[in-house]
Amino acid sequence: MKREEWIQDRMNELIPTKYYHLVFTLPQELRSLCMGNRKVMFNLLFKCAHYTLLKLAKDDKYLGGTPGITSILHTNGQDLSFHPHIHSIVSGGGIDKDGKWIKEKRANGLFLFPRRAMEKIFKARFLHQLRQGVKDQTIKIAPHLNFDKLIMAVGYKKWNVYASTIRWSCTDY
Repeated sequence: MKREEWIQDRMNELIPTKYYHLVFTLPQELRSLCMGNRKVMFNLLFKCAHYTLLKLAKDDKYLGGTPGITSILHTNGQDLSFHPHIHSIVSGGGIDKDGKWIKEKRANGLFLFPRRAMEKIFKARFLHQLRQGVKDQTIKIAPHLNFDKLIMAVGYKKWNVYASTIRWSCTDY
């Protein structure tokens, strides 16, 4: 009974909208750079994931406002290998510039933003910020690392952003 009461109390705190699960992952080629610059690289991962979400959310075509975002860093994959990635739960609706609630615009509710658009924005922003971090020396690179070659290799790769709808909304309870 207490458990059900607690769950209901949490559900009452939710915004009346659908929620989306998004995962932003770095290519494996950047993992060694993360190992040597954990704090800076993890912060960069958060910032670039949030930049991507907010950029698309502000577009009137998708939302035209600011969604609620909760993110968490995972540093390991299921096999316990080093695999830094960010899980984000994002509200389908958001707040407009006047502070009013905007209902979600995605009629089918299957996705919040186009996955390919998220991948391109995330990749471009991350690589730009990574170059800047190396230039201003907030990101240290090993002497033997050919940074330009690394950037070129990951620049040609497709970066993965996993996107799915969470199968419930607060109106389900």
